[in-house]
Amino acid sequence: MFRKIIFGSLLLLFTYNYTYSQENITLRGYFLEDSIKIGIGSPYVLTAKYPIAVDLIFPDSLYDFSPYELDEKLYYPTKSDATFSYDSAVYYLTSFEIDSIQYYQMPSFILKGKDSIVVTAQRDSIFLKQLVTDIPDSVAVEAMPLIENTTYKKVDFAFNYPYLIIGLVILFIILAVTFVFFGKPIRKWFALRKMNKAHGVYLDELEKIITSDNNYEHLITLWRNYHAQLEGEPYTSYTTKELLKLAPVKSIETVLRNIDKAIYGKATTLPISELYQLKNFSQERFEEKIKEVQNG
Repeated sequence: MFRKIIFGSLLLLFTYNYTYSQENITLRGYFLEDSIKIGIGSPYVLTAKYPIAVDLIFPDSLYDFSPYELDEKLYYPTKSDATFSYDSAVYYLTSFEIDSIQYYQMPSFILKGKDSIVVTAQRDSIFLKQLVTDIPDSVAVEAMPLIENTTYKKVDFAFNYPYLIIGLVILFIILAVTFVFFGKPIRKWFALRKMNKAHGVYLDELEKIITSDNNYEHLITLWRNYHAQLEGEPYTSYTTKELLKLAPVKSIETVLRNIDKAIYGKATTLPISELYQLKNFSQERFEEKIKEVQNG
């Protein structure tokens, strides 16, 4: 008996709160315009006045607005005083119905824990404005003002700029990703390719001078220029004495001094085997630089 009294009291209290909330909620919904066109959005206003203790929400974009479709919703922030809260929103509803008079009433929801109570605005009506007033069932082909013309007419090519922009963006992204992940190997490949090409040209020209030309000044100039580019040292501005301070060059000290004597002392022709020491030196230094780039 005691349990029944408690249950009845709780039920009475809930019924009182619900009735109080319903009686103190004012929900109005109406179309701003008196007519609507098929496929064109028409503004529908929903306003609410409710006690501040009530948690009331309006339909959002996920709500089914049938028979209308929602184009856009404009929502205004809630305003409150000591007793009530005030909400308002404008829904742009699109109709594809052909009824001459169309009706709609929009609901709101009072949240009660995990459940909700539906509160519905009064029903409002709107007239459908017909753009086509007379739709014939059929028209005879003979009565249609058609003119036969089979002459070819050239139409200007319409370039699809959006696709071009999208393609360029995708290409830029691919290049950026390629540079980030493969930039270093690609730079190495180009550097090695450039070094191999320059080395081949240098050896061909050096071979011609050694075997068929006694122009030692041309020979040493070619050798200096190549090694200045290969090793990043100022070979072209160093004297022979300064060059010999470089550790690798010490190995060909004799041939460099003999070439200086041949240039400035008008000495006799130097043996080809001695000149080939320059070629061997260049080959060794080239191979060492190749390893440095590969391992860098």
